Amino acid sequence: MLTCYLDESGTDGESPAAVVGGLVLRNSDYFWLSIGWRQALERHHFPPPLHMRRLPSHVRFSNELRRALFTDLVRIVNEHKRGSVGAVLCSEAYRRVFRGVTDMSMYAACFAQATFANDILAPKAGYSGPIDYILDDGNAYKDDVQVGYRELQRRGVKIGRLDFAQDSLDCALQAADMISWTVRRTSTGKLPDGFEPLADILVDRKSVV
Repeated sequence: MLTCYLDESGTDGESPAAVVGGLVLRNSDYFWLSIGWRQALERHHFPPPLHMRRLPSHVRFSNELRRALFTDLVRIVNEHKRGSVGAVLCSEAYRRVFRGVTDMSMYAACFAQATFANDILAPKAGYSGPIDYILDDGNAYKDDVQVGYRELQRRGVKIGRLDFAQDSLDCALQAADMISWTVRRTSTGKLPDGFEPLADILVDRKSVV
């Protein structure tokens, strides 16, 4: 069974683009990713949990320390994930394609894009079962996701259960935050100094199954 952990980036009303990104894990790999993630944060003396938007507050972390931390975290995620997924939806494209056609918000539509990607790519990699989805329980767009989820079910998209968890307690959701942040930054320009190792987290070295 596969589970996709997703997080959002830049989905406020003033943003020109919404991003949803994350990783697909076999349930058996979740435990080992969590162990490795916690050990890496401890090894680099980084106080958990990791939230990308709060990183600037950790002023004592130099570019070199960030590179070392992200090199370690990216390696751990890539060792255990079945794949990375990212969806970028520009506000103009949302207005042109979705608005007036569906009740889905910009965030829900971006979530739908990510599920469509999984629905298309998983069978090509040999996996034909449904994929479960877990997102951050504190997400301001939780209700929007549920609307999008019901719309996907109504349209016959093969999708497993939808659930929510606290990202402060769930290392896979923290990894999803890291991926969605990276997708957003790389879609609008290069990664900042000290964050360069994150580019490798978007490279899939494994099949889905």
